[in-house]
Amino acid sequence: MMIFNKKDVFTSVTYEEAKRYIGEEGYFTNNFCTDLSKWDRKVLKDVYDPEFVTIDYVYHTTDYSDYGLFLPASHVTEVNDFKYAKYRSFKDLNEFSNTLGMEDILGNNLTYRTIASSEEHDRSDGIITNIIKAHNEIYLGVGGDLYSLDELFEKYEWLDKDGNWRPFGVEK
Repeated sequence: MMIFNKKDVFTSVTYEEAKRYIGEEGYFTNNFCTDLSKWDRKVLKDVYDPEFVTIDYVYHTTDYSDYGLFLPASHVTEVNDFKYAKYRSFKDLNEFSNTLGMEDILGNNLTYRTIASSEEHDRSDGIITNIIKAHNEIYLGVGGDLYSLDELFEKYEWLDKDGNWRPFGVEK
């Protein structure tokens, strides 16, 4: 699975900064989404001033295609998503609780951050307040927010007691 930080995507507003990536490979699109398989991977040939072209034609590639959004390939990280599987059951949450070093998951503090972030200040702390099963999905309440187990696995990682960031999933 390929991940990136949204702040690394160049738009028509940040086009000047993108010029230093001319000649490098990157991901291009006109419609932002976090799934990089929907972006085109090409080489940046030129960057046009959006004052003179429409915003979908700012980033020009070596195959003569034009796009409005550009993400340098060097800003993309590959995450090995084969080592962990999503939590699916209360049994899985019990394993998570044991990994945290807790008998009961409820009432304990959890430190977490988005997967794409490597910044120390981007982390959040919250008390695990509840576990809810609804619509064939399990939700975990953390610090006043409710997250599905799928959302936690796909977007977040948590800080274990040894100071290592880990995915929200069961080790395979």
